[in-house]
Amino acid sequence: HPLVVLLILLIVAIFSTSDIMEMFPVFNPITSHPIFPYAHDLQNIIALSLIFWSAYRYSNNLGIVALTIYFALHVPYAAVEFTEKIEELSRVFVTTVFGLVGIWIIAQRRQAEEHLALTNKDLETAQELTRIGNWKWDVARGQVTWSKGLRLINGWDLQKPPPPFAEMSPFYTPDSWKKLNE
Repeated sequence: HPLVVLLILLIVAIFSTSDIMEMFPVFNPITSHPIFPYAHDLQNIIALSLIFWSAYRYSNNLGIVALTIYFALHVPYAAVEFTEKIEELSRVFVTTVFGLVGIWIIAQRRQAEEHLALTNKDLETAQELTRIGNWKWDVARGQVTWSKGLRLINGWDLQKPPPPFAEMSPFYTPDSWKKLNE
């Protein structure tokens, strides 16, 4: 995915350069356009969205590199253009801190998803080894879900959905089915 990584970093750099464009007179026609201030304000949202997406979709390291590019391209602009005003520089620092916190949250979520996947795999393996299974019934939606272990025990095709609750009586003794229905 090196091409995707370069493309992401390039787009973050492009959205970050609208700040730098204001420093050079050659870009006056662009920066004086009535829509430029809106695009300028929107750039942080777009850049952060792309940074978060790249951190979630690819890796936290890519998100941090993209955030570093954002920060490196904004700080010189904020320091040169707004030497008397702290608002722009503080906006860059707040956005960067927000970006770091967002990437940290994404890392925590990724770690939790990986842990859950491992736990589910362990449960599936344990059910296969012990020849047990489980099932769930969402009464409101009428949807039944069977574990892989239960499908194997009952000889059910792994590709087919489990039968609806009303058709599960052949898998139980008459007494069990009666109790289950109650």
